[in-house]
Amino acid sequence: MRQSGTKTTELRSAEVWTARPTPASEVLHLLDEQEQSRLARFRFERDADSYASAHALVRLALSSVNPAVKPSDWSFHVAEFGKPELLPPSDLRFNLSHTRDLVAAGTLVGAEIGVDVEAIGTREVAQELRSRVLSPLEVRALDELPLDRQARRFFAIWSLKESFIKACGLGLRMPLREISFAFDSQFGDGDDSPRLVETPSETSYQPEDWQIHLGRPQAQTHALGVTAGLVQGRAPAIRVTHVDLTALVKAAR
Repeated sequence: MRQSGTKTTELRSAEVWTARPTPASEVLHLLDEQEQSRLARFRFERDADSYASAHALVRLALSSVNPAVKPSDWSFHVAEFGKPELLPPSDLRFNLSHTRDLVAAGTLVGAEIGVDVEAIGTREVAQELRSRVLSPLEVRALDELPLDRQARRFFAIWSLKESFIKACGLGLRMPLREISFAFDSQFGDGDDSPRLVETPSETSYQPEDWQIHLGRPQAQTHALGVTAGLVQGRAPAIRVTHVDLTALVKAAR
């Protein structure tokens, strides 16, 4: 692998790419044997396309930071609680996510990053799901919103929480109901400035240790949550770009 011994360029921001999934056959050559093996186990074509597209996108995003490594040459391993990491270890961190009709990948040099995308459901959010995901503070705030705004707010919170636990690298060991986000707006729209206000007491993580971003890609049909750690004690900017995955793959050949 050409990855060993390379040096990453510094990033002044966390870079997040979103894209529409492309057929798995178009990106298969970028994936390693382990990814291709897992891809073969998907029963439904749409799920296979999303998985392959997300993994191809993160490889392309990593190579945009370190062009000395080809997208197909990156090597990964899965850490103890399920977070993917680079091999050999590097100060270049990454994360990826995929859902119906959208994939995302994020990179950051010098601090952890978590990314999550969720398709926004249009039906009323089930009470069981609300009680499993939301903190008491978030439940009270959600109940104050008009009913037609609640699903959008719920999926925004869910994407932010997933991005946070992915950045922390503790997976489902971190209780969702002990993480709280608050919003400056009471309207549930895309520019409502989320803030991380509560973290689990049994962890050392504090709200001020993280930079948070909420996006609404794909014409407001999805929620994008991004959590980035501090780089040398400073909060990085979070820059989101929607890219054409097919064009990127062609350019990488």
